[in-house]
Amino acid sequence: MFNRVMLLGTQDVKKFVDLANTVKSDVRLMNRSRNYVVDGKSYLGVLLAATEWKDDTWIQCDEDIYSLMEYFIVICADDAANVHE
Repeated sequence: MFNRVMLLGTQDVKKFVDLANTVKSDVRLMNRSRNYVVDGKSYLGVLLAATEWKDDTWIQCDEDIYSLMEYFIVICADDAANVHE
């Protein structure tokens, strides 16, 4: 799974981390080019991603957690359909 996410404020960050910690697999946040990666289960890592990368924040997980993270996932017309795995 590789989807763009939007995290607005510390409440979203906390909710995201709480949900990510319920998943057995690794949850990673990164920019689209995958140059920078943080642990999606780390409050400080997710807070960094939310403040620094803003609308270029993507979630990657080996499991399909789309329904769990659907609140944060952004699908726009300009997104390439193949990035939503």
